[in-house]
Amino acid sequence: MVDLPPVLRHVTHHRRHTLTCPHGQAATTAAPVPDAATGYGPRVQAVAAYLSAAGRLGKRGVRQFFDDVCDIPISLGTVSHLEHQTSQALDARSTRPPSRTPAGTTRTSTRPGGRRPRRRPGCGWP
Repeated sequence: MVDLPPVLRHVTHHRRHTLTCPHGQAATTAAPVPDAATGYGPRVQAVAAYLSAAGRLGKRGVRQFFDDVCDIPISLGTVSHLEHQTSQALDARSTRPPSRTPAGTTRTSTRPGGRRPRRRPGCGWP
């Protein structure tokens, strides 16, 4: 028998203390943790992106999935932000493949010898 593992929500709470300098009366605060910007980890971001792209769920569907299945409250704005972060990360990694058209030539729909391909009856493809 195959079953899904139990849903385990792991919450990490980050505290930032603000201290006042006794001499200059200036307040200093620790820098925020970069991973805690959205409050959701990389697995939540990956699942949200997967459900949006491959699963073709809308933002409300993704939110409903996290609420019903994972017991994780998430807002529509956060779903949108996670999708945007994933899109930016993928854009930064992707590169355009080089063109296979030789330099100085163009792609045409004609066959060698200047003939156009013949359309087959009842078919939208030549």
